[in-house]
Amino acid sequence: MSVSTGSIPASQIQPPQNHRHLWKELITESENKRNAAEEYRRTQMPILEPPPHPAIDYLNDTLFPVLNAGLIKMLHKIKEQENQIFTEGDTYLNTVNFIAEFLWNMNPNHPERKENWSDISSIIWN
Repeated sequence: MSVSTGSIPASQIQPPQNHRHLWKELITESENKRNAAEEYRRTQMPILEPPPHPAIDYLNDTLFPVLNAGLIKMLHKIKEQENQIFTEGDTYLNTVNFIAEFLWNMNPNHPERKENWSDISSIIWN
């Protein structure tokens, strides 16, 4: 089926429109509004300091230094007993018990425990 151009007058034929300029205007307008909103937000909102975290501060100041020292001591013990650990099996040095014993004896609330070191098997857990 052929369409003859004679059936539509030339004055009614619209050339294809290029909407790129409209799209660019829309993007520019959107960016300007977003920048204005960001600037307003920066000037209106105070910079907030993070709230204090007493639990985290306690861990960082009290527990982690002792735990870190215990982990380092445990790694040295593993290095010393490396041959025995691998020949006698992995139960020769129980790392969980080692850390529990270390934390028990190095508790800063009980400094007397440092002087009278208790083995994990002799600790009475209340």
